[in-house]
Amino acid sequence: MKSATEQIFEICSRHTEQRGTHNMSVPEDFAQAAHLLFDAQRIVIVTGFAIAACGIGETDGPSGSIALAAALEKLGKQVLLITDPYSETILNRLITVMDLKATLLIRRNEQSEVELLSAWDTFKPDLLVGLERPGRTEEGKVYSMHALDITSFCPDTDFLFYHARNHKIPTVCIGDGGNEVGMGKVKDQIIQQVPLGETIAAAFEADILLACGVSNWGGIGLAGLLSVMAGNNVLHTDEKEEAMILAMADCGAVDGVLKKVGTTIDGFSFEENMQILKDVRFVVMGELY
Repeated sequence: MKSATEQIFEICSRHTEQRGTHNMSVPEDFAQAAHLLFDAQRIVIVTGFAIAACGIGETDGPSGSIALAAALEKLGKQVLLITDPYSETILNRLITVMDLKATLLIRRNEQSEVELLSAWDTFKPDLLVGLERPGRTEEGKVYSMHALDITSFCPDTDFLFYHARNHKIPTVCIGDGGNEVGMGKVKDQIIQQVPLGETIAAAFEADILLACGVSNWGGIGLAGLLSVMAGNNVLHTDEKEEAMILAMADCGAVDGVLKKVGTTIDGFSFEENMQILKDVRFVVMGELY
């Protein structure tokens, strides 16, 4: 009988082989990430990936981050969300849909690092999460999966991760393509397995990396594992998941693969994405009851 961690790992890892990100994480990575989240009290989550051709953020990242934030708040933890102007409207709408207390900060190109670090120091986080957040290469650039330079569309947040490392604050990062912050931990594999990996590979190495079929799924999976650890279901409902997906479409968020507005995420249908939550919940309910 597989453990809850193994089952949730397998759910979140669906389709990684076709994306070239297979074998970049193991179940223990999910377990360690969940333990860090469970023990933390003040968590920063950085998300939002702009699709340059559309001038707005994509649907992968925001809802998974909000799902995780909602679970953390149910466990009595404080959450600070950080994104950029391209995903600002999307995140604000999802915060409303899920009725979160979390504060949302916006990282802008013209903004000094000092300003964001001041907010960081005020919040005093003990854990930093990157979920589908653009990561810079060794040369300081950000590339799309097609190796287009999109640096100007991605206000720098990598410095927060290096700041966390320098202050011994753990980092958990979730990605699905190789160009997300944290995936420098498996850079050699990205170069070998992901098309154009040598160009797009992000530099920062997360303490714990979760490579998923779709990054949103990692946020849901971690919320499921937190439920098992807490002995209490802190996952959101199917109705809330549907409301988030519809809200993102209403905001004009685009599918990062298809480059169009709708209820798909990374090329996967509404039904396929809903099934992830249903399958994680099935595992959680089997553990709790």
